[in-house]
Amino acid sequence: MNAFFALLLVGTLHTSLSAETPSHTTSSYVANEKMAVWVSSDQKVHLVLGPESTSAEVRLVDKHGEYLQQRIKVHDRAVRQNYDLSALPNGTYELQVRTGQQTIRKAIVISQPAAQRVVTIS
Repeated sequence: MNAFFALLLVGTLHTSLSAETPSHTTSSYVANEKMAVWVSSDQKVHLVLGPESTSAEVRLVDKHGEYLQQRIKVHDRAVRQNYDLSALPNGTYELQVRTGQQTIRKAIVISQPAAQRVVTIS
């Protein structure tokens, strides 16, 4: 089953990267026999759950508490979820994905440079 997720991850990464501009690349990922999760540089978290998982709980936690919590049911097929983090403020977050007794934790740092503003006198 690890081969399934490896092939799924490679195919999904290729598909998602080919649709993006060249400056967007995948920064990190974790894959095991039940799930694959990765964070792309365009501030999206991608999650794929295999059919062996009956359900999953997804949490995104900041220093004050939870921003996002979702339960996902899996019904005999792989499920893919995407989460857009671009609206979240700068900071460090922890992504937690739990399937059964297994939990994957990923630290996510969002740091957007201050918008550049031009002031002119005419």
